[in-house]
Amino acid sequence: MFKQRITNLQLTINVNITFENRIWQNYASKTIDVCEALNGIQDQYILQMVFMQIRRKSNIPWECPIKEHIQYYIEGVAIDTSVLPQFLPHIRFKANSDFYFNKLKMLSFKSQGQVFRN
Repeated sequence: MFKQRITNLQLTINVNITFENRIWQNYASKTIDVCEALNGIQDQYILQMVFMQIRRKSNIPWECPIKEHIQYYIEGVAIDTSVLPQFLPHIRFKANSDFYFNKLKMLSFKSQGQVFRN
């Protein structure tokens, strides 16, 4: 829960993936401005579809500033594979995310999962 409205939130994310060979490789490492990313999601179809799936199981804000005195949550998210490209192979992923406010780390979030078609 934030004590003030947040407008300058940075996210550093590191995503590693593996295919059938079980050799982990870095897929993406990036630092982004969260408010810019939230505003840009509407312009990118796949990100918008994935974010909409996350929003169904959370109260994550859609735009900035991020309001104060609200406890944000994400619970039991499963992305509907119909929003992903048909050619996407079965992959496993690990993502490490660090959120910074005024250059101070305020949250670390680790996630892992897999993408596969039935």
